[in-house]
Amino acid sequence: MADQITFQPLRALDQNGNPVAGAVASFYASGTTIPVIVYSNQAMTLPHTNPLTADGFGIFPPVYIGSGAVRIVVSSPTGVVLPGYPMDPAPQHTVNANTAEMVSFVPAEGVAATNVQAAIEAIQANVTGEAARVDELLDGKVLTNFTPVEQGGAAGTGNQKIRIGWGASDNGLRVEVDGVVIGRLLFTTNVAGPARSGQFIASGNAGMYACRAWGKIAGSSSPSMLASGGVTDVTRIEGGVYRINFSTAMPHANYAVCTTAANEGYFVAITDQLAGSFTASVQTRTDGGGHPEPASFYFSVFC
Repeated sequence: MADQITFQPLRALDQNGNPVAGAVASFYASGTTIPVIVYSNQAMTLPHTNPLTADGFGIFPPVYIGSGAVRIVVSSPTGVVLPGYPMDPAPQHTVNANTAEMVSFVPAEGVAATNVQAAIEAIQANVTGEAARVDELLDGKVLTNFTPVEQGGAAGTGNQKIRIGWGASDNGLRVEVDGVVIGRLLFTTNVAGPARSGQFIASGNAGMYACRAWGKIAGSSSPSMLASGGVTDVTRIEGGVYRINFSTAMPHANYAVCTTAANEGYFVAITDQLAGSFTASVQTRTDGGGHPEPASFYFSVFC
């Protein structure tokens, strides 16, 4: 007669209660580090491996032993012992002819078991597996496992293959058409501030282009970035001459830079224009090309 070993129950969880995929359970004689033989069936004809590895949802199969108390250690795949272990002795209950395993069960859709105990375990595995998958979906871990959607048939549309998935680096929903990344979807709930129902509406058919970087710089011997977007820092090269560095390089160096200075009579010239930075030279219209320190100046970059 076999005893069935029960632990956690048959599932590995970390300190936050999350399943540990591929967790490892080791079985020893109680109070020792001597491995014992455990089995996968009540008749004890099919030994388990020891250690025993859980599936992708941290679930272990049923474990049986002939007799004697058992010490269990469950750890992560990297060897970190999980909370609640070692368990010594592990709970056991005797399996006999009066248990659910000995009651016949008619297989149903999704449950191929032929006895009640196996049916219960199969349903538990299905439920916990689906729950774990829902957890992963909510965490954004498997949203890139999408199936391509074929487009076609509607008026004015082609037969492109469209993929939609969660971006691994920018935390947004991205669209790919025929292998080309189109960009990230923008929802009104992602935009702070008042409603933007008309923000992209303009008359005519001319294209609209986004500002790639902008900033307001306080000019001095130690210039500071008062406000900015798309830039990392500003460096003073000499009096009135500053280098602005982009946080992400432009696609090319032929972008347009719009500038203005806070001081009346000052203007800002752009030199040394590179994909990753540009130099702003503050000048006056009356001093023959000198470079005074402005109170502040502004810039925006388009390409």
